[in-house]
Amino acid sequence: MRNGQLSMIVTAFAVVLCTFAGLPAFQESKEAKGKKDGIDAKFVMKASESDLAEVSLGKLAAQQGASPAVQKFAQHMIEDHSQSTKKLLLIAKQVGYPVAKELSKKHQELLTRLTGMKGSEFDRTYMMAQVQAHQKAIELFQNEAKNGQDENLKAFAMTTLPVIEKHAKMAQEIMSQLTAGK
Repeated sequence: MRNGQLSMIVTAFAVVLCTFAGLPAFQESKEAKGKKDGIDAKFVMKASESDLAEVSLGKLAAQQGASPAVQKFAQHMIEDHSQSTKKLLLIAKQVGYPVAKELSKKHQELLTRLTGMKGSEFDRTYMMAQVQAHQKAIELFQNEAKNGQDENLKAFAMTTLPVIEKHAKMAQEIMSQLTAGK
């Protein structure tokens, strides 16, 4: 056997031995795994999925909304949630958190349902979904700001929260206008 072959065999044996021995250099540490499974990782996944849904639904509402207020609100959603996504993706990439790449089943079903609607029915259904979604988002962002472990994500949550609260207030006001005019 030549030295090169012997060296490869010894290296392969060492890798196998270290893997079975559980040495940290060859296994993901519990701390690293915990980071990817913890509150911050869940926040990144839920917030990125929410942004994705807001942009997708906003694009549909900007086209199909009957009320100018709904169309204007939808445009805000597209712009603000696109900005939010850029900031969140930057932080997530630095730490290695996975992000949503597609709509959840719930949001896909809503998008499909809304696609078949027109006029005031579309407006009321879209805005009711927006009121509910923004209330959930407020809870999500408040929880991250209070309990998150990653300082960058906590800061992101704290600076984004006022925008979400503004969206919730706008959605509620538009919903009130739409239901008052029934």
